[in-house]
Amino acid sequence: MINLGDPKTKKLATGRLFIQLTNPSVDAFYRDLGNCTEHKIDPKITRKEHKKAAGGFLRTDLSLVSEISPMYQYVFDEHSPDLVNLALLGSQGADSVQAGGNIVAEQLTNNSQQGRVYFTAQNGLTVATVKVGGIAKTLNVDYAIDLGSGAVTILNGGAINNGSTVTIDYTSGAVTMHNFTAFQALLLQGAIKYVETDQFSATPRQITTFNGQLYVTNWGDNKADYNLITVDAVPLTNPIVQTRVD
Repeated sequence: MINLGDPKTKKLATGRLFIQLTNPSVDAFYRDLGNCTEHKIDPKITRKEHKKAAGGFLRTDLSLVSEISPMYQYVFDEHSPDLVNLALLGSQGADSVQAGGNIVAEQLTNNSQQGRVYFTAQNGLTVATVKVGGIAKTLNVDYAIDLGSGAVTILNGGAINNGSTVTIDYTSGAVTMHNFTAFQALLLQGAIKYVETDQFSATPRQITTFNGQLYVTNWGDNKADYNLITVDAVPLTNPIVQTRVD
């Protein structure tokens, strides 16, 4: 008989969700969608009730399931590239690789306007000097710069006159960027595996597998907290659930 006082009957678990895309000849591996902070089973069940006359009124004497739409819901606080791709309804292209190095006399504009912003070709700058006619201008007097994004603002009232040709010397670091094209992939399905673990064993507490479809239902709010993305999974086959026996 199960001892309900055994700590192992108490459920405090974490999990990760994986998907193997439909075409295993191309993707014979699982994609890790990241850390799942919450998950729930939320099936939508429709019942058909049978009414029987008794004592001058109708009463339900039978209620049968006529339709079931199984549904799992997962909430993530890690933004893996595969989860970002899913959230964007996108397709991921080749990465952009910036080698970094010393850049000399890159032209920002040949028709500058005070109060406007111009971007360098690379980002992740470490040092930078803005020039007009080869003469260095003064930081935070003539221009301002965000070294991370390479955004250069020509300041109002500074010595960079409208219509100037502005160049910049800078040093940039090596940066790799993932490239996504949003709203291109409206259907993501394949073999789905949810692995749930607890503190009592290195062996998963529960493993749920099914073929199904994933889609985002809540993109989260960008605020001073972890951004949470909610993903719904629709099983297209009957889920198989394995629970560890302790």
